[in-house]
Amino acid sequence: MRRFILVMMVQIGFNFSGGNSITYYQTSILSTIGVTTKDGAYLFSGIYGLMKVVAVLIYAFVLSERFGRRRMLLIGSAINILCVLWIAIYLGVLAGKNQAAGWVAIAAVCVFAIGYGIGWAPVAFGLNGEVFPNRIRAKIMSLTIGMQYLANFCLTRFFPNMIANIGTYGPFAIFTVVSSAIYIYVFFALPGESHIVLPGKVLTCSQKPRVLLWNT
Repeated sequence: MRRFILVMMVQIGFNFSGGNSITYYQTSILSTIGVTTKDGAYLFSGIYGLMKVVAVLIYAFVLSERFGRRRMLLIGSAINILCVLWIAIYLGVLAGKNQAAGWVAIAAVCVFAIGYGIGWAPVAFGLNGEVFPNRIRAKIMSLTIGMQYLANFCLTRFFPNMIANIGTYGPFAIFTVVSSAIYIYVFFALPGESHIVLPGKVLTCSQKPRVLLWNT
């Protein structure tokens, strides 16, 4: 049960990082921030997508084995939190008042892609296959990924409604608060890993956190 809770919390963190919402609505978000032309919005959308792909590739071939998934998730999640926090502050307080802050917000959208590509994007899917025994792995993975896509659908479907009801800054403020809470949980609950053996003892902890909320 503790493993299942850990995986589900990671799936929640994956969705509430804001990555999917930004990906689906990036042109509208960029327009709200201050990219007023369609060509400009499409240009920065392309940069966002390219940075995300490059970040995932660098993570897969270099960073994951050198630094471990736990450390990279914490670094990537911290980058994401800072980016959505700044976007929320800009849209809630500084929009239309400070042009430089607007450019920083645009840069934050692009930098967000890097954090997402080295953190939530790969770990949310990889963790499912590492923490469960073979006899239940397929069933639990189906359940957790299915619930993740359901949450993804609901969050992205109601993203425009959140903007309409609580303001343009609202969704990013929510992403900041929820991501910060999940970050704290992951810091204490997700062990470091190395020398993973399949099948058998699925996850071997080489870097134990201060408090381990689940046991392998």
